[in-house]
Amino acid sequence: MRDILIRQDRIYAKYIQKIKSGYFMPLYVKDPEVDKLLDDFLLASGQRSKTEAIRQLLSDGLRRLADQETLAQRVSRLQDEAAALGFCEGEG
Repeated sequence: MRDILIRQDRIYAKYIQKIKSGYFMPLYVKDPEVDKLLDDFLLASGQRSKTEAIRQLLSDGLRRLADQETLAQRVSRLQDEAAALGFCEGEG
């Protein structure tokens, strides 16, 4: 039994090394609803592979997140708009 565990640890260690050096783990979608949504996206987008579809979706999602206005930017914009309308701090 111990020999099997040592062998599994070595295989796992080699697998992790491959992942870190550029090999990728396969993606398994276990949720049937998510798998169905992915299939629907493949049909609608014309993508041929689930990997490519997920890459596109994640890339687009990250781009949208990066383009979102931060809270500080939003507050600053609202303060500028309030100042332009004549609202000033301390008046009341």
